[in-house]
Amino acid sequence: MIIINILNYPDTQSVSHALDLITNLLKHLKSSRYDNVISGELFQALIRALMIQKEEMQSNLIALIQLIYFTYLKKSKYPMMILSALPHITQHKLQNLNSQFNGTTNEKSRKKLITKLLQPIIGKNSGNFVKPKSILQLKTSGQSNDKKKSSSLLDISVTDISSLFDDEE
Repeated sequence: MIIINILNYPDTQSVSHALDLITNLLKHLKSSRYDNVISGELFQALIRALMIQKEEMQSNLIALIQLIYFTYLKKSKYPMMILSALPHITQHKLQNLNSQFNGTTNEKSRKKLITKLLQPIIGKNSGNFVKPKSILQLKTSGQSNDKKKSSSLLDISVTDISSLFDDEE
């Protein structure tokens, strides 16, 4: 989880090292034990990093997004859920992306497809590291969120432990 959090850090060198480490881990990871973390938390962090990181990091981020999306397209529902939470992406666009992904085996073509799909959010908050927006906060002003939605997949299963740190008198 620390490596995932580094993706939203303002230091380009740290992000570059984190991306290299994540890429190497994904190549050698055989267990399906971490599928939900990779296809959920990591994928969401990469989308968020794509919005805030500067242009020199975008190519590496898109390559990793493409790799995870293609690898977990049939294994997990999280990448599609995360992409469908973006305001400019419709179910029709996702269906087109999936059919085009299945029709091509060239990594460069897949990277172009992902870039085209995510173009409206690339660099949206570039350089704004103080308080990065969640992809769920990108909803247009006409859309309302009646219920508070979690920005993390793990928030659903983690209980509030803030009371453990209150000073007792």
